[in-house]
Amino acid sequence: MGDQLSFQAEAYPWQPTEEAHLEHVFHKYNVPLAGVINQAGNRFLFSRVEDVLDDWSVWAYSLIEEGDVERLRDRDAARAYLEEETPHPIFLAVARGPEIQFTAKAPPPGSEESFVHAVLDTLEMATDAFKELDELIA
Repeated sequence: MGDQLSFQAEAYPWQPTEEAHLEHVFHKYNVPLAGVINQAGNRFLFSRVEDVLDDWSVWAYSLIEEGDVERLRDRDAARAYLEEETPHPIFLAVARGPEIQFTAKAPPPGSEESFVHAVLDTLEMATDAFKELDELIA
């Protein structure tokens, strides 16, 4: 089973590629905020884990096994799994509004780099890129 998740630029976090489709939605507020997507036959748990400035948000994804779906059916359980339990790499996406702008990969929880550190690194990367863009436009 592959643990690689693919992303397309400006895709929705709950559908990171045209081929990905939602299998389960565990939490929704206008848009799916936590659930399971299927991409190329692999299931990935996803959850919005952080709201950053106005319309910026951070989303996390990790491969899950078939048996995990039932026990992760609410947003809190999904976030706990992503932040503390998954043995698989975590993929992070930074979205502006409903569209993915940046992605990064982090090691599983319990490894040298923590989940929080990976989120902060991803946000720093996004912030630096937009500062450079602002300087070019100005």
